[in-house]
Amino acid sequence: MEMSKSEIFCPRRFGYFIAQDFRNCTKRVGLLTILCGLSPLFLFVFTFLINSAIGNSDWGINNPIKDMVSALVSVLYFLYVPITCYGFLTDKKDGSTYQMIPASHLEKFISAFLNCVIVFPLAFSILNICTDLILTSLFPLRYSDTLAEIINIINKPEYLSSSLTSFFLPLMISSVALAGALIFKKNKISKTFLTSAVSFILLMWIVTSFNFDAGISRDLISTVWYSF
Repeated sequence: MEMSKSEIFCPRRFGYFIAQDFRNCTKRVGLLTILCGLSPLFLFVFTFLINSAIGNSDWGINNPIKDMVSALVSVLYFLYVPITCYGFLTDKKDGSTYQMIPASHLEKFISAFLNCVIVFPLAFSILNICTDLILTSLFPLRYSDTLAEIINIINKPEYLSSSLTSFFLPLMISSVALAGALIFKKNKISKTFLTSAVSFILLMWIVTSFNFDAGISRDLISTVWYSF
């Protein structure tokens, strides 16, 4: 199939390119997506083994522990995937080879955005949630009821802002990581994380600098920080 860069967007060419790009990304982060998605299972097995070793039969995993592990795994995953998939673009040799692929810059950007911000994060999230719910169903006394917690949050209007923030936060982290993969040449993960953290602190400082009601400002910061 003959392809050239003369067109900004060609559906047939884009379909061919994104399929190839998706296969390459799957080779790089496919296994990682599965392992991170199964992190609730690893947490459950690890907790079981530790308590069995010390002879504790009255054990369980509560929501704070689950939330902490889930947040840590999620943030690292959302940062790592874009950098692993497209971090090579700043390399002189590999980046030049990628630029020679007969596809427009728009098509390459859309493909990278879909893979790193939508497809793989969504696959990870679905697997993670399904694993969590299966553990909840099989071991209700050992593993706190995640589904009931989700339903309880949805039914409370006061949690709407927190829920929306939690929904958009993975998209923002993945987008920032994709930008970091294209900007930084070395130490991409650490530099991207530090840049994001500094930007977050600066944003919170700007928000609190306005003449809003102190209670509203505190609530906003608490909501964003808890979601992060």
